[in-house]
Amino acid sequence: MVLTKAMEEIRNVLSNNDKQNTAKQAEMIATYNLSMCTSEDIAQIIVPFIDRLLNNVEHRQDAFHILDNLLLKLPIELVQEKSVLWCRHCISDKPFTALQLSVLIKMIQVCHGVKDFDSHLTQHFAEIIHACLSKQPCDDIRKKLDCVTLCVTYYPKMFAQFRNEIENTLSFYLSSSCARDVIKKVGTLFHTLQEVPIVNQSNLQQNWTAQFYKLCSTINHLYDDFLEGFEFHRHNYSEEVPPFDDVYLTVYSSDKVGQFVQVYNQLRNLVVFATCMLETRFSQPKKLKISVVMDVLQRGLTVETYEKKEPPLEHGIVTVLQRHQIDLLHLFRALITCFSKQLLPLSARITKLIVTCQELSQRACFPRNSEYHVALYELMSRWVVLSHNDGDVIPFNKIIPLLLLEITPTNASDMLCLNKSAKSSAYTAQKMQNILRSQKIEDRSLQIDERACTVILKALTCMMSTVELGLNEANINALFQVLVQVIEAIQRGNISHPYTNQECVAALYKAFASLFMQEYYRRRPFYELAINILRDGQNCDVKNDFRITYVIMEALQIITSMCRSAS
Repeated sequence: MVLTKAMEEIRNVLSNNDKQNTAKQAEMIATYNLSMCTSEDIAQIIVPFIDRLLNNVEHRQDAFHILDNLLLKLPIELVQEKSVLWCRHCISDKPFTALQLSVLIKMIQVCHGVKDFDSHLTQHFAEIIHACLSKQPCDDIRKKLDCVTLCVTYYPKMFAQFRNEIENTLSFYLSSSCARDVIKKVGTLFHTLQEVPIVNQSNLQQNWTAQFYKLCSTINHLYDDFLEGFEFHRHNYSEEVPPFDDVYLTVYSSDKVGQFVQVYNQLRNLVVFATCMLETRFSQPKKLKISVVMDVLQRGLTVETYEKKEPPLEHGIVTVLQRHQIDLLHLFRALITCFSKQLLPLSARITKLIVTCQELSQRACFPRNSEYHVALYELMSRWVVLSHNDGDVIPFNKIIPLLLLEITPTNASDMLCLNKSAKSSAYTAQKMQNILRSQKIEDRSLQIDERACTVILKALTCMMSTVELGLNEANINALFQVLVQVIEAIQRGNISHPYTNQECVAALYKAFASLFMQEYYRRRPFYELAINILRDGQNCDVKNDFRITYVIMEALQIITSMCRSAS
């Protein structure tokens, strides 16, 4: 056998059988660049070394370390040839380590469908389930959940006999306070389990739908305590099913905030499960009565605690409620993504709920939460793109004034003073105050997280690029004026958070350029002012980066071309 120079060096290193050097040898192999090796080299030198380590209990974890790093880089035919042997070693040592599970996951990814491997693996499913699914959270729970999920994904029919056992374990997590990413993995496994046929039932679609309705029913059951005292008219549906038995309410005699946190954890887990079911692919078309889900969303998103509760709820409880509403906004967006055009018959209700969420987020007693705004405006962008051709008109004259408050770097009245001397100003402080009063919004500090501001500006760009907004004159002028004044302040260096962030500034320039997708702004005075502002942006002494320079250059080219066409 003729070896490459690199492989000759490896063979010389591996020929040293000193046990003290084994760990160093394993580390060297684990980090080696296999592109320098031929398949024959690997088969005759590296694989025997791995096998030698696997056969030695003392060094088996070193072998798993090598496989974890190299398995997806090895020739597929070689991995499949060794699959049964390596799988046997992965499963034999218990309790499973995170390293073993990681190797087993990669083995399944590469070798599922190989007859001998499938036969060996499926014989050990009971062991894998018992070893991986526990009601006691542990450090490697994420890998354990990933492993079971992958097994169910590739071998759903083999799990029919284990389905009830797995469901019982997963339902325990509905009342768990585990980290969100763990609950998301549990929710993904719960969804994947719906691919497993139930004995004497073959309709997977009905199974999926029934489980989703059960989640909705349990959320409503918890709302009866969580939102006690808040009346909400629920429709009666034939799809009503009993809630999960495992979700219960622990009664706190004196700690009302503690009770809310307890129930919030349960609601969070239920909503995460439901979101996973909407976001994750399924072998059958997903089918739901959308009104059932909309009732859950509307009930949780439109609670006005500060207006209806006497005495007012403690700040901690309001914060917990808002955290739950952020989860609901993620579920709302997943619903829109999953069912898209099927939602259009309910477009008026959906639009009204989104606008209500935007209005509620501006109330003075509603704690500011940038994550809420990120979720809300990502949802709004998704809905505008989907529904812009529908007959129902989105009330942009309500949306835009609220949005302008969110992208303003300080409070609204200060913003109006940024450029009082601008001769082109067609919008006055009095008009802004009139809009604020008409929306019943308190003029208050609007300091906002950079990411939230960027997402809101992207939402504004999406709206203006997708649909004619049909704004009234006050909002037309306000939109142009606010964007111009913020940009001019940035160019003078007189701007504060969040526009100290360069990504936020780039999003601002994109939003400004997208104004000219609206028919009203396609006029010479607007073109000329925009061109001057963008040229100032190219020349000003602010700390630009490539993104901002590119956005300004692209916007300048487009608007200059539009201006010439209008001549």
